Amino acid sequence: MTQAPTQYPGLRVEGQRVEGQVPRLIVPHNGGELTFFYLAFGPDNYANVGSGIVELGLKKPTMAETASLVHAALNPPENTYSRQIKGIMRNASLWAFTGTLYIPKEGAFIQDDPEMIYEMPFMDRGSLMDRVVRSGQELYRFIMESVLLQISIEDDPTIRLRMPFMGRDSLEQRLNAKDPGVRFVPFGYPIGEMSSSELARNPYVIALAGEEGAEKLARVAEKYEKRPDLFSFRSVDKNTTTISSLDSSMDLRLFLDAGGYHGYGSGNGRAFGVSK
Repeated sequence: MTQAPTQYPGLRVEGQRVEGQVPRLIVPHNGGELTFFYLAFGPDNYANVGSGIVELGLKKPTMAETASLVHAALNPPENTYSRQIKGIMRNASLWAFTGTLYIPKEGAFIQDDPEMIYEMPFMDRGSLMDRVVRSGQELYRFIMESVLLQISIEDDPTIRLRMPFMGRDSLEQRLNAKDPGVRFVPFGYPIGEMSSSELARNPYVIALAGEEGAEKLARVAEKYEKRPDLFSFRSVDKNTTTISSLDSSMDLRLFLDAGGYHGYGSGNGRAFGVSK
């Protein structure tokens, strides 16, 4: 017997009639509820939207949390708040603060809310000295990428400007310690256009958003005319860190960006802060 799909209620709004109070959007999430504040930060780049959320004492939404918000917004009954969320996805994108570190010939580390390095390069003296001792010499070539507002290190990117810092060693330690905030998926998962059911079963999407989040994204995808599109990598030739976002490609399809299509410097992203 085929199990009936789980039914999730739509968006619930609290505080919308209280003067001076920011409305709160209540959505089902992993067996409980999640509270978003109805403040659409942005449009701005990934770093600035994230810092604006944190400055107000809120938490940046992960991809799993963003999936719950979007799924609830696209469920009936429709209201002013759900229409704005759909409008953001149609005309811009929703930043999701879950990063990916792609490793050549291996796969992808996924981390919720990776550390952001603002304005100045991050260099850990101890790890650099260890590498110098092991290799005898380390030569770093810095390349300024003005369009993306970032500094990258060729061959082994360990310095970032205004973008997530994701170090393989620390990610492996957290993964081995069974930290739920870090996941790993080997290369071989499908990318590009796929059916909604394929999206729900995609190992990378499950690692990015969780099983419930992948299912919710698939249900969101079904509401659009065209098949969903996952922008990711089949392989990379150097360690590559990317951010995540969601949009609806002008109401045509669900576009899940986990490969940097909307770069760090893109000023067209928005996000809603989550109550801690």
